[in-house]
Amino acid sequence: MINYILILSISFIVTLSSTPLVIKISYKKGALDYPNDRLLKIHSRPVPILGGIAISFGLFSSWLLISVLFKALQQEIFGLFLAFLLVLLFGLFDDIRGMNPGYRFLGQFVAAIIVIFVSKITVNLIPYWYVSIPVTIFYLVASTNSINLLDGLDGLATGSTLIASGGFLLAFILEENVLGIVISVSIIGMTAGFLFFNFNPAKIFLGDNGSTLLGFLLGVLAVLFSSKPYSLIHFVVPILILAVPILDTGLAISRRILKNRQVFHGDRDHFYDQLMRKGFSQKQTALITYLFGLLGAIAGISFMLS
Repeated sequence: MINYILILSISFIVTLSSTPLVIKISYKKGALDYPNDRLLKIHSRPVPILGGIAISFGLFSSWLLISVLFKALQQEIFGLFLAFLLVLLFGLFDDIRGMNPGYRFLGQFVAAIIVIFVSKITVNLIPYWYVSIPVTIFYLVASTNSINLLDGLDGLATGSTLIASGGFLLAFILEENVLGIVISVSIIGMTAGFLFFNFNPAKIFLGDNGSTLLGFLLGVLAVLFSSKPYSLIHFVVPILILAVPILDTGLAISRRILKNRQVFHGDRDHFYDQLMRKGFSQKQTALITYLFGLLGAIAGISFMLS
C-alpha cells in the first residue's frame, strides 16, 4: 500500500509542478491552439497545446519508480514506455506540423505491436494468437482515438480518463493484478495533477499529443483486464468503464457516415456539444459527462461483484 501511495504521489506532484513550466514553454515556442475555426473551436484566445509533455513527466517519473519498486514488472514497463513515447511523439508532430491520419494510425499500430511483443500484453479472451493479436491492436488503436474524439471541451478527456482509471483500479484490486494497479494509480495521479490546469477555463490543452496518450493508456488497461480466456466479466467490464468514449466514438462515426462526411473530419455534433446547445455551460457539461463515466465505472464494478 505504501508503494502505491508513493507512485500516486510522484505522478501527481511531478505533473502538477511541471505543467506551469510546459505552459511557459508553449507560449515561448508558439505551440498554441488558435481560435481560427469558429465551427470547431469554442475557445476565444490562444491556448498552449503541449499537455502531453506535461502529463508524460508525471507518468514516466512514476514508472521509473515502479521499475525500482516492482523489479518483476520491468520488462512490461519498459515496453509500455517505448509505446507511449512513440504515441506522444506522433501526437506532437501532428499538433505542430500536421499529419495525415494514415501516418498517425501507423504510429499507433507500431505502438500496439510494441505492447504485444515487448510487454507481452494481449487481449486473451479467445486464446489464439491469430485472434488475440488483431483484437489487441483494435483495442489499443480504438481507445487511443476515442479519447481524442472526446477531447472537445476543457477538462473533458482528462477528467473522464481519471474516472475510468479509478474504475479500472478497483477492478484490478479485486483481481489482485499488480501491473494493472500500478498503471492505474500512475494515471490517476497524473490526470488529477493536470486537471488543475485543464479544467474550464483551461490554461493548457491536452493537444493530440496528450489525448492520444491518455487514450492509449486506457487501451492498455482494457487489454490488461481482458487477459482471462472465455470470460464474460473480462469482456464486459472494460466496455462499461469506457462507456462514455465508446458511445461518443460510435455515434460520431455513424453520424459522419450517414451525413457523407469524412470520418476523420471534426464536427461540433458530439453529445457534449448537444448538451451545451441545451444551455449547459462547459463546466456543467464536463461534470455531467463525469457523472455518466462514474455510473459506467460503478456498473462495471457491480457486474464483477454480482
